[in-house]
Amino acid sequence: METIQEKKVDPSKIMQIGMGFWASKTLLTAVNMKLFTHLAQGALSGKEIQIQSGDFFIDNFPNSDVITMGNILHDWGTKDKIMLIQKAYNALPKGGTLIVIENIIDDNRNKNAFGLMMSLNMMIETDEGFDFTAEDFERWANEVGFSEISVMPLTGPSSAVIANKFLLNLNPQFNR
Repeated sequence: METIQEKKVDPSKIMQIGMGFWASKTLLTAVNMKLFTHLAQGALSGKEIQIQSGDFFIDNFPNSDVITMGNILHDWGTKDKIMLIQKAYNALPKGGTLIVIENIIDDNRNKNAFGLMMSLNMMIETDEGFDFTAEDFERWANEVGFSEISVMPLTGPSSAVIANKFLLNLNPQFNR
């Protein structure tokens, strides 16, 4: 099984859902990996990406090989989190990957103080939002059909939870 670092992905098939804190419910499709280099150098020309406006509660996600969400799921309740993960699953081909970057709380809920405080903050600022554990994410991702979930700690309190859509899922209801 390839890891996300080893996966060879067509740059035109990478999609970022939402814009983090600034523009929830917006779809952004990255059409070229040069985007990341240009953003880092502050020289984004606009030709490397395609921005697609939409409402991720209504619209389907465009088909992509890799979908990322950064600080999107924590804004919403469990039902909406699962719906967004389901939409990502539906937009990915077999072998596709969903990468979610959040302040993932450790399963014992005793190490990531920032994640716990952010969860409290989300409960205050939103109707149903909360941060979650990797175990929570794994349960939701498995519920919609993802078969392999992993956690990649990042710098600071954030982690990436990575869900792969296998070529063949052991649960036949997901082999479509």
